[in-house]
Amino acid sequence: SSGINAEYGGLDDVVCSSGSWDSCTSTTSHNCGHGEDVHLNCVPEEEPVVDVVFTIVNEAGEDGQGRGLLLYNGQTVCDDGFSDNSAIAICGLMGYDGFDSWRNGQFFDIQANL
Repeated sequence: SSGINAEYGGLDDVVCSSGSWDSCTSTTSHNCGHGEDVHLNCVPEEEPVVDVVFTIVNEAGEDGQGRGLLLYNGQTVCDDGFSDNSAIAICGLMGYDGFDSWRNGQFFDIQANL
C-alpha cells in the first residue's frame, strides 16, 4: 500500500553535507509512504564485512549484495532530503567504495510488509 506505515522505524530526512556519514542528519519520525522508499546500488558488489544498522535487500528480502532496497534497522528509508551525498555516506558506512545509482519508489512487493 502507499499509506503511511504506523509501525515505521526507518529513517527520513537523511541530509548529508558531504559524502561522510559524520556530516549527515536524519530523523526516525516520518511522513512517508512506501512510494518514497530509497533503493540504493553500492559498488563494488562484493559483500563487505561491516556491522551497521543499514542493510540492502533484494526483491525476496534476502541479502542484496549491496544492490536493492535500503533498510535501517529492518525498516525502509524515506527519500526526503536524500541525495548523492547520502548515498555515498551510507555505502561508505557499509564498507563499500561508493554507489552507482539510487532511486525512490515501490518496486518490490515486500515493501508493503515493512
